[in-house]
Amino acid sequence: MTVSSQRKHCLSALLFLLVASRSESVDLSYNASFSSRVGVHVNGRVGLAINRHTLEAQQTAKWLNSWSLVGGARVYADSAFAMNDRYNAPVRGIESQEFAPRDLYLQYKNRGLQLRIGNQQVVWGESFGFFFADIVNPKDTREGGLGGDLAAQRIMVPMVNFSWFQGNYALQFLYLPKPFLNLTPAQGSDFAVPLGPFFPGFNVTLSDERILPLALSSSEVGIRGTAILNGWDMGAFFFTYFDRRPSYRPTFAGADVSVRGVHDRISSWGLTATKDFDAWVSRLELIYTANRPVDSFVFNAGAPTQSFGTSTSDEFVGVLGFDYTQWRDWRLTLQVSQDSYLRSVPGSLLPQNSTNLSFVLGGTLFRNHELTVIQSYCVNDGSALSQLLYMMPLSSRLEATIGTYLFTGSPSSSFGTFRGANRVFLQLKGYFGAG
Repeated sequence: MTVSSQRKHCLSALLFLLVASRSESVDLSYNASFSSRVGVHVNGRVGLAINRHTLEAQQTAKWLNSWSLVGGARVYADSAFAMNDRYNAPVRGIESQEFAPRDLYLQYKNRGLQLRIGNQQVVWGESFGFFFADIVNPKDTREGGLGGDLAAQRIMVPMVNFSWFQGNYALQFLYLPKPFLNLTPAQGSDFAVPLGPFFPGFNVTLSDERILPLALSSSEVGIRGTAILNGWDMGAFFFTYFDRRPSYRPTFAGADVSVRGVHDRISSWGLTATKDFDAWVSRLELIYTANRPVDSFVFNAGAPTQSFGTSTSDEFVGVLGFDYTQWRDWRLTLQVSQDSYLRSVPGSLLPQNSTNLSFVLGGTLFRNHELTVIQSYCVNDGSALSQLLYMMPLSSRLEATIGTYLFTGSPSSSFGTFRGANRVFLQLKGYFGAG
């Protein structure tokens, strides 16, 4: 969807809401937030890492008890990339500003049926910090998925979402007519996987698909069933879609190499389960993906341009988490995840087996001041990611947050690759709304 078409969709929804507001039978409500975040690097030469100002707003209209229309958008501007000479032109062009619709849908809900048509997000999965079973919506990965707010990183996409509810059972059908893909970091940004070292001596340019053409052959379909059985909240799903994560295909022309991000069609099967065991709530996710593309690099001295390649391997992901529920003002979540590719790919850029341990500890200190610590550790290579957020309410509608993101490990490790992104930041955020 182009910026122009996004604006037309938003304006159409806002026009409807404006007309609807003149009717006494329509209930209107809105909420909005404005935030300013400034951060600096703490590794190497100190400089601006982020100077972002974001406005997000959403309005909801409800009528006849069954119908509702939601329209929302987010816009931001970030001057850090223009003010810091460590960033190149592609980074400044891709990451300095954005206008995007968020939720923008029409919904009918009545007597065990729900139909939602338009821009929306669908969440399958219970894990925190990483997107495992959360495979429907593409993600904005330009900031590395940090901060724990997964909803903010999902890209809303147009779809038809139909759900049927009956007692302890539910069935959900999804139809996405046009594939939308992850918004990946530009080469040269803090969170980009550097591709230049794989093509020594070449001038490397990168392009990544963001959308695919509207066509029946490009449509994506998903189904999910849920049931509550003996205290277990169970879910099973199937989704056929285009891989949200790119694999890379190089094209050589003299001293130049053009690397194109490609998103192949894949299919995933999944199982989720949640169970309350008094003091602990357990969460389980199992996801199997057939023929997932895997990039690899095996140096070929006789034909260097053939050193970089892409193979496929079935992927299995298992996630087990526990939430401790007996503290009044604090929360503790523990999680272990295993990501395995069932076929060994020589020279794979991803580890065949990766085990991660994570925990979240958060709660209220005093006068509604809140501390959140998110710690992730990769067992395979000893790298780690530490996130610390300290929020101070300034009024009923204004808050300040001090935070830091710290990657540790060797430059070739899962988290250590991004040590250049280490930063501290200060954020002010205000909320307002009515209805």
